[in-house]
Amino acid sequence: MATRPLLSRDEAASLVVALAAHAALVAWLALHPLAPKAPPEPERMTVTIADEVADKSTSPDPSAQAASAIAPVIAENPVPVPAPAPVVQPQPIPQPQPPRPQ
Repeated sequence: MATRPLLSRDEAASLVVALAAHAALVAWLALHPLAPKAPPEPERMTVTIADEVADKSTSPDPSAQAASAIAPVIAENPVPVPAPAPVVQPQPIPQPQPPRPQ
C-alpha cells in the first residue's frame, strides 16, 4: 500500500511562504514602535490658593460697568416671517352607487 504525502508540493511551498511572511511581520512590528513620539510637556505654572479675600479688586484695568447681557440690535427690520403655506382641503372621492336589486 502506497502512502500519500501529508502535503502536496504546492501546499508545502505556500506554507513556507506564509511562515516567512508572518516572521517578517513580527520582526517589523518588534523593531518599529507603533506609538508616535510624545509631545513636549507644557511649562509649569505656579498657583497659589489663598483663603483671604481682598476688599478691592487688584486687576490692572477694572471695568466700571459689566458687559451687556443682551445682544445689540443689528437691523431695525429683522428678516420677515414667511407667510404660512395655504392649506389645501382634500377633495372628497365620489363613492360608487351600490348596485340595485333586480
